[in-house]
Order: sequence, then C-alpha cells, then structure tokens
Amino acid sequence: MKSISGKRLCAILEIKNWRLKKIEGSHHIYTKEGRRERISVPVHGNKDVKVGLLRIMKIAGIDEAEGNYSPDLPGCVATGATREDAERNMHEAIELHVRGLLEDNLPIPESSICKI
Repeated sequence: MKSISGKRLCAILEIKNWRLKKIEGSHHIYTKEGRRERISVPVHGNKDVKVGLLRIMKIAGIDEAEGNYSPDLPGCVATGATREDAERNMHEAIELHVRGLLEDNLPIPESSICKI
C-alpha cells in the first residue's frame, strides 16, 4: 500500500487481531498474543502515515492481496480474507469515501485512471 491514514491502519490492525494496548500522545500501541513485536502507529487526524512506516504492515502480516487502496483517494483502503473479498470491499469503501466527501462539501478528486 502506498498511502494510508494512521486511523485506517489501526482499523486494519484490529481486523488482523492486534490489540490496542495503550495510547501515548498521538501514538497507538498495538500488541498481539503470541508475538513479541509492538506496533506504534502515529495517528494525526486523517493524515497519511509516512511511506517508511508502512513496513508496519509487513510486521502485522498485511499484504497487498489483503488490502487495496485508491491512489486518487488517500486513506481509502479495504481488506478482505481473499483477494476477491478485498476487491469487493474496495468498491464499497470508494463509494463510502466519496459519499463522505460529498456530505462534507469537499471536492472529489479526478480519477487518474478513468477519464470520462
């Protein structure tokens, strides 16, 4: 994944059975039974985490087959047990993301892939 918000990364970690142990300032600290790693996710509103921090996803066992993202809608991601589930969930995530932009009177980014 190239771009994801800290909030969304926390949600994905929880789907993958990581448990929020504590919050220190803006950092959410996650642990998982049977694992010695601790994952610290910076959560600053809906700002995306830096690309280097996305190695967290590898540690957490999240791969591209389980997660999709929209390059035109930063922070809009979806996961699934299978690639097909992730793709289906991504369609729903895009719809909900765009609906939220409309409700907040924010511009909808132009697609970099599809030109109508």
